[in-house]
Amino acid sequence: MTSPGGSCRAMLAAALSQLGEREQAGNRTKYGAWYGADGQPWCAMFISWCAAQAALPQQVLPRMAYCPYLAGWFQEAGRWLPATAKPQSGDIVFFDANGNGQADHVGLVERVSGNMLYTVEGNAGDAVARGCYRLDDARLFGYGRPAYQEVDHLEEIAVRLEDAQRVVRVRGFLLDGTNYLRLRDIELLAPVRVDWDAAARIATVKAAAARAEA
Repeated sequence: MTSPGGSCRAMLAAALSQLGEREQAGNRTKYGAWYGADGQPWCAMFISWCAAQAALPQQVLPRMAYCPYLAGWFQEAGRWLPATAKPQSGDIVFFDANGNGQADHVGLVERVSGNMLYTVEGNAGDAVARGCYRLDDARLFGYGRPAYQEVDHLEEIAVRLEDAQRVVRVRGFLLDGTNYLRLRDIELLAPVRVDWDAAARIATVKAAAARAEA
């Protein structure tokens, strides 16, 4: 079995760092507060929080709070595996605990050993906890497989800073024909600001005014 790539390891590390974190009265958690839906069932919000900590773009793992929507996203993206498939580390595992034919709980696959599946789950006994299941467990609904490898394939990309009329080189990756840049890399090279046009969904990187030295 090949070892998981960097972005998958980051996702797993984020989840494992939260083991033992418990919800407060009223189903309140830091994951719900971060998402903006505190007091609600939070297993999917926990997965979304981990994805954000791992700096995964939403084209790889979208931020969602409702298990059926997240499962549907993987299905529509062609990154869905049935419950009969053998999962791997970093997969998103969906459960149908109620037997009603749709996902009602979600977790992260930590590893697979033999016919056993080991997970990290939010809202498992009101906490972030590990789970262990047989691969033929009837509660398993299916798996989503994020495109971690797309994020791990970073290339040097030239970016023109509009105000300074110069070009800097940063690290980024190409996904579905669109270049995604790591803005932290840009900021290491030059002070910048980013103007976001929400209606057009376009970001413009501009050189910021240099700060005067005391």
